Parts: sequence; structure tokens; C-alpha cells
Amino acid sequence: MFIDIHTHQLSGDHQQVYVLDPRDLPKEIPKLSCLGIHPWYIEEFPEYIAFLKKELNNINIFALGEIGIDKSISTELPIQKKYFEA
Repeated sequence: MFIDIHTHQLSGDHQQVYVLDPRDLPKEIPKLSCLGIHPWYIEEFPEYIAFLKKELNNINIFALGEIGIDKSISTELPIQKKYFEA
């Protein structure tokens, strides 16, 4: 199966995957959702790890994404590594 999760097209014969930002979740999580936070925003969401542990039990969330290491931002690498490893 091919899944393209980086597209800006709103039409076509494909199933849509939702990439959700935990800072702004909808009231109802759509099916086929991916949850994660980009390293740029981890300092804005210090309770992120506890939040993920709770929300990843949601049946509609099938993947974890948008987590990584970005050397071009001001957030210190040890902080980024903490979130990445968790």
C-alpha cells in the first residue's frame, strides 16, 4: 500500500491521512490520524510526553510522526533528544 502523507491536494482517489498537531486537536479525532509535534514547538508544550502516552491509545491514531532532531533551531539538542527518545 502506498501512503502519501505530504500532499496539498484535496481531491483524488486516495485515502486521506490526517497529521494532527497536539496543540490544536479537533474535538473528534478523524480515522487514520497521525499525531506528533515538530521539534520547533516542543518547548511550547512541556506536557507533550504525558499527552502522547494518553492520546496514542485513541483507536483513530495509527502513527506517531513529526518528531525528530533539528540542528537549525534554538531548542537545545539535549531537550530535543529527550522528546525524541521518549
